[in-house]
Amino acid sequence: MSFFFILSTFLAVQHRSLALTANEKGKTAQQVQEIDQRIQELELMKRGYEAKAIRHEDLGAIRQFQQEYTLETRRHYQLAEQNRQIAENIQKDIDLLNSQKKELLSR
Repeated sequence: MSFFFILSTFLAVQHRSLALTANEKGKTAQQVQEIDQRIQELELMKRGYEAKAIRHEDLGAIRQFQQEYTLETRRHYQLAEQNRQIAENIQKDIDLLNSQKKELLSR
């Protein structure tokens, strides 16, 4: 009789640990999904800033040789550089999220 008691206790513990593992996998999947969603949002933001940088660069290039637009040209190039810097910072955030995602998936 004690053998069956030990066996049933072992099976109950085993079942509980499997349930915890499934629950942890569910949480991990949810975290990965949230990270993926945030990465997509950041990618869109990055593309927007890159597009702004290109637009300002183009406007600066158009006005570069027109004497009356010297200050405006300089300002467009400054804005292009600022937007590129923002896009670089966003890319760093994306890289960080990707490393967190890899860490979660490797568990």
